Amino acid sequence: MAHLGELARAQLDLSEADRIRSIHRRLWFDYSFALRTLKKLAASRDYPRGPRMPSLLLFGESGNGKSTLLERFVSQNAMYENPEGEGVIVPVISVQAPPGGEEGAFLTECLNRIAADFNEKARPAIQRSQFVGLAKAIGLKMLIVDELHQIADGTARRQQHFLNVLRYLSNELDIAIVCAGNDEALSIITSDRQMESRFETIELPLWEEGDELSALLDTLELCLPLRRASDLGSEELASLILSSSDRTLDSILKTVRAAAERAILTGAECINRKMILGHDAGPDADAGRRAG
Repeated sequence: MAHLGELARAQLDLSEADRIRSIHRRLWFDYSFALRTLKKLAASRDYPRGPRMPSLLLFGESGNGKSTLLERFVSQNAMYENPEGEGVIVPVISVQAPPGGEEGAFLTECLNRIAADFNEKARPAIQRSQFVGLAKAIGLKMLIVDELHQIADGTARRQQHFLNVLRYLSNELDIAIVCAGNDEALSIITSDRQMESRFETIELPLWEEGDELSALLDTLELCLPLRRASDLGSEELASLILSSSDRTLDSILKTVRAAAERAILTGAECINRKMILGHDAGPDADAGRRAG
């Protein structure tokens, strides 16, 4: 069972239903692009405070791991007790940009993220002032705004106002702003010359055949409770998995998980071409049942 990690080996004796549930659990993969981006985020968080803090825009196709990567970074920057005073330190918070870019909705989510006691009916200017005061008190270093493209639902004037609010918060708090979204988010940032000059853009590329894809698939295989080795990282299967997906991370994972589920249900107990393409297992299923 060298093809399995410790947890997957321990799950082999579970029922088919439980093994299938295990296949679909959320996982984090340390692929090189993600690790480089996490280091970039950490460097932005720790940049010496001052005017015109450098910020980041993470953009790319939907389903290619932007939000998961940001969730990972936030989990690595959890709040902790303030060693020099009362309360807690919250170095990073993450919110979603509201549809249409309405400032009140945005500030309400920001205040909720830091568990503030506030009046939701207060004018945005009052909420903005309250958030600035509390953000200073908790030592906020970075504000992440995910799904930035959602502000495109609003008028051009409202979009510009939303960008002005982000610029104001960055200036007032001396913090880095990290935005994320699809290609429309890039258009929003580059439409404002001042914002464009502050933001370094990082594109999440679509996956290609090569060592990084093979490494990802080899790591994924360690997590799948299948009794037979699949060799997912082989050139043949990696190419087939990629061509059966839309080349985003989510689609690749869905393709492999669906194939793994078929491998359990048919008794094949490994992922092969038939499992990936959704064909009946045929002779491979019988071989799997004998091996099991």
